[in-house]
Amino acid sequence: DLDIPAVARHAAEALAAARAAGRGDLETEAIAWQGAAEGALGNLAACGALIVRAKQRSRDLGIPAPTIAGHYHPLTLYWTGRADEATAAAEEAVAIARERQDVPWLMTALPNLGLALTAVGRYAEAAPAFAEARRLGRQAGLDTLL
Repeated sequence: DLDIPAVARHAAEALAAARAAGRGDLETEAIAWQGAAEGALGNLAACGALIVRAKQRSRDLGIPAPTIAGHYHPLTLYWTGRADEATAAAEEAVAIARERQDVPWLMTALPNLGLALTAVGRYAEAAPAFAEARRLGRQAGLDTLL
């Protein structure tokens, strides 16, 4: 079990340390983890705002957005009824995960894409996304993510 209050506390501490050290890269990670903690607590507006802030800060710095932002952004959009935006964010997350060859992230990004595609009625595209995630999980031995 993930200790969400501890994640939130550590993310706040990491953000303060990153700012003190002038480490924008670590700042984006801390902001994104704050967003993830808020999402896990059900605070969707705060989650969405923090994730967008982390992604914008990453763009400003010219660095890749944190992986956790790519996970939570499509989900938060989906949870708040913004399925078209969730689909676009999930497609972006899948593309980045593929580019980075990050199998665990891809295994979370693909189901998020399938969920978003289903929400907009694109069922024929959603089913292969779920199937690919299952196939990758079995192939990589990441059964816990299945």
